[in-house]
Amino acid sequence: MHNTYVLLSVTALTVLCAACTPLTTNTTTPSASSSSFAVASSKASSDDGINPIILSPSVGSKVQSPLTVQGKARGTWFFEGSLPVQITDSHNNVIATAPAQTEGEWMTTEYIDFSVTIPFSTHESFGFIVIKKDNPSGLPENDAQFKIPVTF
Repeated sequence: MHNTYVLLSVTALTVLCAACTPLTTNTTTPSASSSSFAVASSKASSDDGINPIILSPSVGSKVQSPLTVQGKARGTWFFEGSLPVQITDSHNNVIATAPAQTEGEWMTTEYIDFSVTIPFSTHESFGFIVIKKDNPSGLPENDAQFKIPVTF
């Protein structure tokens, strides 16, 4: 029975990845149940020059705690050299969050590297890694996020 559940979860995740188009969204009313988000393609980047590029882990990969997330994002996604990274379950409930750091010059419009290691615990089968644009202004029009699906 457990193998069937895992197979169905992986199948659902595959369908989710295939059906989504990556977009950067500005949400005016962010919430845990909001369906307005960017989801990565199989390359974990939209190649649109706006969204972050996730180098590790890859889309749909099985992850475990502690999870190291590495990637690149435009300097405009950072504030004071960091940006928030979350791990959420399939219902967008936050499991863990931590600030990703860059050692590069973050006051740029170019892509810069970031990395974060996040310990987490969950009983869920799959969820998302969420890269959030740091928004110290708190203005909804400055919000953006980028998600990739993963399995636990």
